[in-house]
Amino acid sequence: MAYSSTWKSTGIYRIFSGLVSGSEILKSNLELYNDVRFNSARYIINDFAEISGHSIEASDLQAFASMDEMIAQEKHEFKIALVVPQAAYVGLANGLCELTNNKLFEYATFQTVDDALKWVNSKA
Repeated sequence: MAYSSTWKSTGIYRIFSGLVSGSEILKSNLELYNDVRFNSARYIINDFAEISGHSIEASDLQAFASMDEMIAQEKHEFKIALVVPQAAYVGLANGLCELTNNKLFEYATFQTVDDALKWVNSKA
């Protein structure tokens, strides 16, 4: 898995490519959350449009949600957008959104980066 992060004034845009694994995503999340710039961020857009496949299990989704819930105790009003244009991966992304429903962070799945940007920049 390869990924790159672009830090914006109010958030982070990450694009993933290649074969994505749950452990690699967890590692990338830890790096992100330990970066001092994360303190002022209001959102993350995770773009999975360039991935060729994944080895993410249901237990990985639970680990993502648990990690985010711990971070959310210190950081409120944060949005995480998942850009997943491939129909084969939408169910997995929606599964994470369902796990995190009614938690401190807001999650949503989108087919385009433009739609994700509109959502992360909306007040509601």
